[in-house]
Amino acid sequence: MSALWDLGPRSPLTGEKYALRDLTDAIQPEGTLADIAKHIFSKEKEGRRLWAANRMIVLEEELPEPLTKLITSKQSLLLGSEIDFFASHGLSIHAIENLSNGHRLEFLESRQENLDKVVRDFLQRMAGTELEDTPSLASLNFDDSEEGDDEIIE
Repeated sequence: MSALWDLGPRSPLTGEKYALRDLTDAIQPEGTLADIAKHIFSKEKEGRRLWAANRMIVLEEELPEPLTKLITSKQSLLLGSEIDFFASHGLSIHAIENLSNGHRLEFLESRQENLDKVVRDFLQRMAGTELEDTPSLASLNFDDSEEGDDEIIE
């Protein structure tokens, strides 16, 4: 969920980016993220209902249409804000095309693959695995003498 929030999810109704305060308000009653991670397909077989690819961060309590319809209705526009909307939910154009053509499994597999990369990149960035881990120059300074080494031995 943290990696998905890091994408800066946008409302499927307005296209506006959710604010952190919106997230806080949405999880207040129960204190869990279950209600904001809405299912894209409410009925999905073979365990795919629980896949991350079948979830989307949506802070609105009620939607006028199913998520699939809200997502695919934006596809026909493909303007800057729609592309931003898709990216903010880890939705590739390929996944959206699969959804529009009724290929549910291909949509989920494509999005799952994309989300795997999103999570990997997020964890890599947060853990700093790509950062330099060379010791500092100060720790490599061997010229500093330790206490007592400054005495001249006669």
